[in-house]
Amino acid sequence: MKILKQITIVFLLCWLGEVISALLPFAFPGSIVAMLLLLGCLSTSLLRIEDISGFAGFLLANMAFFFIPAGVSILDSFGAIQNDLLPILAVIVLSTLITAAVTGGSILLITKLQKRGSAR
Repeated sequence: MKILKQITIVFLLCWLGEVISALLPFAFPGSIVAMLLLLGCLSTSLLRIEDISGFAGFLLANMAFFFIPAGVSILDSFGAIQNDLLPILAVIVLSTLITAAVTGGSILLITKLQKRGSAR
C-alpha cells in the first residue's frame, strides 16, 4: 500500500504540472512545473523524502528505459539528419565539454566557499 501512495503522489504532481502548464499564457513544459511543485512541497515540508523515496528510487534505477523511445526516434529519422551528422556531433561534443567544465567549475567554487566558511 505504501508504494501505491508514493505512485499516487508522483502522478498527482505530474498531473498538476500539466494542468498548470496548460493554463499558462505561454508555453512551458508540464514536467518542469511538476518538478518545481515537488521542490516546493519538499522545501516547505508538505512532503517528506520518505513519502516518495521508494518510487523515486525505482524510477532512477530504471532511467535508461525511458530513453529508448528517443533513441528509436533518432534511428527512424536518421535519413533526415544523415547530411548534417558532422555538425550535430560537433554540437553534442562541444555542449558536453562546456557542461562538464561549468559543472566542475561550480563544484570547485562551492567547495572553496564552503572551506572559507568553515575556517571562520
